[in-house]
Amino acid sequence: MQERDAAPAPTLLAVFAHPDDESYLCGGTLARYAAAGAQVVLVCATRGEARELATPDLATAETLPAVREAELRAAAALLGIAAVHLLDYRDGTLMDVPFLEGVERVAAIMAASPPTIVLTFGPEGVYGHPDHVAVHRWTKEAFLYGGQGPGAGGQEPPGRVTAPPPLAPVGERLYYCAPPRSWYRAVAARCRARGVHDRYGPRADVLGVPDELVTTRLDVAPYAAQRLAAIRAHATQLPANHPFRTLPGADLLDLFSSEWFTRAWPPAARHAPPESDLLAGGPSSAE
Repeated sequence: MQERDAAPAPTLLAVFAHPDDESYLCGGTLARYAAAGAQVVLVCATRGEARELATPDLATAETLPAVREAELRAAAALLGIAAVHLLDYRDGTLMDVPFLEGVERVAAIMAASPPTIVLTFGPEGVYGHPDHVAVHRWTKEAFLYGGQGPGAGGQEPPGRVTAPPPLAPVGERLYYCAPPRSWYRAVAARCRARGVHDRYGPRADVLGVPDELVTTRLDVAPYAAQRLAAIRAHATQLPANHPFRTLPGADLLDLFSSEWFTRAWPPAARHAPPESDLLAGGPSSAE
């Protein structure tokens, strides 16, 4: 009997704005699926050159873009990411990039590496960062329409409104990273209990997403150490008093044992039990 060809490995595409977004938001997830054989591809829109230097001895304003790119590639290697694509936009300017241009840049990478799963920011951008919001919008449009959505082809003539084409998702599922507010409160509580600087407590009610928006919780405990190492690879962004430097290792591994997402496509059914696997999925609102 002739053997069937093995199914191709799934491709997980993560699209973010800055070096370190991938490690902070979903490093354990990227490591988990890379270890399971998925092709993990990362798109980063900028080199993060507008951020302040947490450790000035590691870079200067002139060298920071190159240093942050090197940190990104080191973190990607730790997480098992197969390919990193930089869009070369300037940090802090993504809202100024023409919308269709950003969509087309992301859509071109999706066409070159057709994704099974796409991860990106939610519409709130985790904490409202304009670059995060811009990348969310580009990625959502590119995923749902393949760059041929309502804005494709430029401006409509005055007075003419054309209905958007039907949805044509380029992958099976689209997820938004959704660290819940309860997680930021948990980090703040650990900081207070250990007597270390509480970075998140003053903003814990606005960081992340309301817990009820989470549709998917992944167990990434076996990859928590990889995620921590990847975060620490972004050394220019970690001041000495950052909780991810000062909290005991056991606390950090516990805090990094889960990661959370909102399934945007296909929309999750209301009141469905939380998913635990991006590739397995669950009932959609259309079912």
